Amino acid sequence: MAPELLSVENIDVKYGDVQVVWDCSLNVRQGEVVALFGGNGAGKTSTLRAISRLVDLAGGRIAFAGQDVGQLQAHELPNLGLIHVPEGRHVFPQMSVRENLELGSYAPRVRKRRQELMKAVFELFPVLKERQTSQAGVLSGGQQQMLAIGRGLMADPKLLMLDEPSLGLAPAIVATLFDTIRKIKDLGVTVLLVEQNVWEALEIADRFYLIASGRIVSSDVPEKLRQDEDFRQVYLGL
Repeated sequence: MAPELLSVENIDVKYGDVQVVWDCSLNVRQGEVVALFGGNGAGKTSTLRAISRLVDLAGGRIAFAGQDVGQLQAHELPNLGLIHVPEGRHVFPQMSVRENLELGSYAPRVRKRRQELMKAVFELFPVLKERQTSQAGVLSGGQQQMLAIGRGLMADPKLLMLDEPSLGLAPAIVATLFDTIRKIKDLGVTVLLVEQNVWEALEIADRFYLIASGRIVSSDVPEKLRQDEDFRQVYLGL
């Protein structure tokens, strides 16, 4: 069995006095694609934000590559290889595609490898190479999502966390996106994926966690969720 890369133990997350995640535990082993499913407001994004230190923990522990990261600041995590591509793309629209990608390689451990990493991203996303001098704001939604993921890959992640990467994209682009995530896994990058496109995600995931009302209610291999009608209807509305 592959070594554990991420360990989330019994974390609680609050926004002010409002608690949104309770006693959440999950783990991701090196080389896996692990999917985190749940309905709107279930706590998926808040869990990722806690892991990447964008929100403080109200309780629990997070370890990455054997190191307790619960007290680190968000800007310290990329140098460890933990990268979060948030929902909504968040590219810098007035900057060029190339400049956006370069921002992904600011961590000290990867700065000297910027050109090598850029070449790898362009091989994965040829359209970004073609449009590298274009402003990011004029790209299509699918191309902006490729740019957001490419920027994350510029940090040479050990773990890439993707929050709703297919949101708002046309079906043909979604299929291409999930094929790209397979290729990213083949490159040796471990992936933690939050995704509403459950069936597509199940095709690439090694394991899944199901979260409802801020609590992990199930975890298993994809085949379990395909067969469990109660979970699909109650927690995913499928």
